[in-house]
Amino acid sequence: MLISVILAQGRPLTTTELFVIGSLFLLSGMALAYGTWFHWKWMQKRLGWLLRWGRGGWSFPASRVGMTYSGLTGIVLGVLMIGGGMKWKPPVDRDYFFVGTVFWLILGVCIALRDYSLHRNSKDE
Repeated sequence: MLISVILAQGRPLTTTELFVIGSLFLLSGMALAYGTWFHWKWMQKRLGWLLRWGRGGWSFPASRVGMTYSGLTGIVLGVLMIGGGMKWKPPVDRDYFFVGTVFWLILGVCIALRDYSLHRNSKDE
C-alpha cells in the first residue's frame, strides 16, 4: 500500500523509505521462514488464511516448501531494498543477476504448480 502510494507520485523511493520497507520485508520473511520450519502445525491451525496461494475462489493451500520459498523471497527482497538504500551494488554481473531472477521466478511457478497438484490429488482421495 505504501509503495503503491509512493510510486503513484512518480518519484523513486528515498534512502529512508527503501531501508524501512526493506527491513519490513526482511523481518516478515524471516518470521515466515522460521514459523514454517519450526511451528508449522501451529501456523496451520491459527494462520491458515496466510498459508495459501492466491485469494478468493481459486485459492489453494501452500506446502512447507511453498511457504519456505515465500519467506526466502521476502528475505532476498528485503536485503536488496536495504542494499539499494545504502547504495550497495551487488558484485555480480547484471546478466547473471537477470538469469538468477528469471530462475527464481520459474522456481516459484514450479513450486506453486507442485502445491496445486498436491491439493488436487488430496481432494480426489
